[in-house]
Amino acid sequence: MASRLLIGTRKGLFLFERTNGKWAVTRTAFLGAQVPMALADTRDGALYAGLNHGHFGSKLHRSTDGGATWSEITAPAFPPRSEDVPLDRCPMRGIPIPWNVELIWSLETGGADQPGRLWCGTIPGALFRSDDRGASWEMVRSLWDQPARKKWMGGGYDYPGIHSIVVDPRDSRRVIPGVSCGGVWVTEDDGATWCNRAGGNYRPKL
Repeated sequence: MASRLLIGTRKGLFLFERTNGKWAVTRTAFLGAQVPMALADTRDGALYAGLNHGHFGSKLHRSTDGGATWSEITAPAFPPRSEDVPLDRCPMRGIPIPWNVELIWSLETGGADQPGRLWCGTIPGALFRSDDRGASWEMVRSLWDQPARKKWMGGGYDYPGIHSIVVDPRDSRRVIPGVSCGGVWVTEDDGATWCNRAGGNYRPKL
């Protein structure tokens, strides 16, 4: 049973620990800032926190001492976009999908055989991969360039987003992101190719 919880809120990050069956807040960080995602890496003990600063955008921080101190690291970012390529639009709302990370919405570690590997899902719905503990990130273009992505749409948010990422513990090359609203996608080859295993698009009644 877990003895530590990382809880991200609109007003900061809270670390709860259980002693003698009782939970208590033992550390806080980023008070007053929205923390939409936090991750504890059981491979090396590092903690990660994704922040949404509104005006300053999405930021990513790492702690290597159990949350006592934090250092800002590189946040995922979209590659440069050619100005002659129009922005995609949400199929339901018709609004342009921004070419930038609006929110860090999911974080996951790679397998035990992939030291340094991290996965990150964002709003809008992009998947990023790091192999150096978040020092640098690469957009997984094989998923972004799927023709079906242009049919993804927002659920609770205006834009589609990758809300969860599962790495198969039996085979770390098998990764399963969940998209709101774009279904469940699976790669068996570490992101080289993808297939859709469950549709998620909203279909209005005709």
